[in-house]
Amino acid sequence: MILCGDLDGLNVEDLQASLSDVLRRYRPASVEMDAHLVTYLDSGGIRALLRCRAAAQRAGCDLTLIEVSKPVYQVLEITALLDQFGVVEQQSLRLRPRDHSLGLGTGIAGSGERTTRE
Repeated sequence: MILCGDLDGLNVEDLQASLSDVLRRYRPASVEMDAHLVTYLDSGGIRALLRCRAAAQRAGCDLTLIEVSKPVYQVLEITALLDQFGVVEQQSLRLRPRDHSLGLGTGIAGSGERTTRE
């Protein structure tokens, strides 16, 4: 699954519904959520990720986050959740080309809206 945009309280239901659909249809042993395009993660997004992880565990599936963006890494690091999602390093901060046209899996677009934070 490819996540992109803001992962916040405005769009978490889409994420949870998409994961539920994947778990129900395919019964995978593992799911990787590629988070390199996530630009913002708030408490609603964290809660959704934790709920997704719990749903995956109930289905006998491992859920990991891969290629996390800098904002996602920082939030997960501050909240001590890196290990919960199998994040072992900040991979997306490496400078390397990426072909975005070949994204496989379910793409979850964020709200794309960002509020000003002071």
